[in-house]
Amino acid sequence: MNKHHKNLIQKGILIIGVAIAFNGLPKSVYAQSPKILIAQNSGSDFLDQEIDKESDLLFQGVEKFNQHDYRGAITDFNQAIQLNPNNAQPYYNRGLARSGLGDHTGAISDYNQALRLNSKFTDAYSDRGWEYYKLGNYKQAISDYNQSMEIDPKYGRSYYLRGIVYAAQGNYKQSKLMCI
Repeated sequence: MNKHHKNLIQKGILIIGVAIAFNGLPKSVYAQSPKILIAQNSGSDFLDQEIDKESDLLFQGVEKFNQHDYRGAITDFNQAIQLNPNNAQPYYNRGLARSGLGDHTGAISDYNQALRLNSKFTDAYSDRGWEYYKLGNYKQAISDYNQSMEIDPKYGRSYYLRGIVYAAQGNYKQSKLMCI
């Protein structure tokens, strides 16, 4: 294993540690190594140097996000997107940061782009559903939770959040079923 790969592994461990310590990001952000996070949805190979830059920017953005520096996180995610516009992860992360600023429409736009790049991105469906819920678009929120659960039937977060939407609609029977 060369020095470059050891650095990637160390960064991955650090990202996991930060995410667990702050419990700030969904499972997709910290369940994978930085190299996989970056290349997960990329249709092309790119240089190790670009991977390092993008990985560093994603890591910095996650750190800023966890410190509630959403604008700083957005800046880092924007730069990561410029390096690799075919990676869904920085769009998704930027959507989380925009949500933190209360920019629901901007967050939805970022989740849409993440989903165009990776149609199986359960966290993006779930978080986009939450933004639709915040905007009062319950039908679209439920649709996103359904899509997330279709991809991963064991993704409990979407069941729970769909139950919240049902309760907001006054459908307490259906809401209760989501919590069982």
